[in-house]
Amino acid sequence: LTFKKKTEAIMDKETRHQIRRLQKTNSDLRALVDTLQTALRRADKALEGSDEYDYVFAQSARWAMNEKI
Repeated sequence: LTFKKKTEAIMDKETRHQIRRLQKTNSDLRALVDTLQTALRRADKALEGSDEYDYVFAQSARWAMNEKI
């Protein structure tokens, strides 16, 4: 292989590795969001009707609980 082709092959390998790493990070973050949304839904049901509900479930919590990624 020529130097250019070797360089391209190495870059392609590095790019593929980076893509795989980013895909794994994306998957991990989606799992984390799903877990946190489940916990928020559980807390929502547990606190429903209590005095603390509006304090705990501000607009940001309601948005986070229902946001789709």
